[in-house]
Amino acid sequence: MRLPERLRDSVDEIRAITLTAPSGAQVQLDSLAKIQVTEGPAQVSRETAKRRIVVGINVKDRDLGGFVAELQQRVAAEVRLPEGYYLQWGGQFQNMQRALGHLTIIVPVTVAAIFFLLFLLFNSLRFAALIITVLPFASIGG
Repeated sequence: MRLPERLRDSVDEIRAITLTAPSGAQVQLDSLAKIQVTEGPAQVSRETAKRRIVVGINVKDRDLGGFVAELQQRVAAEVRLPEGYYLQWGGQFQNMQRALGHLTIIVPVTVAAIFFLLFLLFNSLRFAALIITVLPFASIGG
């Protein structure tokens, strides 16, 4: 749908656009989305000679990983991209994924180092293993 230019310059006109659902129900755009004028980049971004469009979402009252996992499932099931288009998930989610990757290496190495130090201290595999098995309970405060 392409609006005439006189309607594109009016936030109230955009809010009043009526959308028709597949079931035939009609609803105004303002009841589905927050329409406002904000400052933003006035340029077309490109990455590796391809246009780049960023869609930003602020997650509130949910965990970021769970929200993005659900969003990825829904997008994969409901969105068909034209040839040459692709999605890339980034931002804080990407940072979180990178940090989790680091933790999958750091935590086992740390536990192994603690076990080794306990073995050196007590000179007994049995005592070292007994103490290291308490570690999961200590981490949850039990």
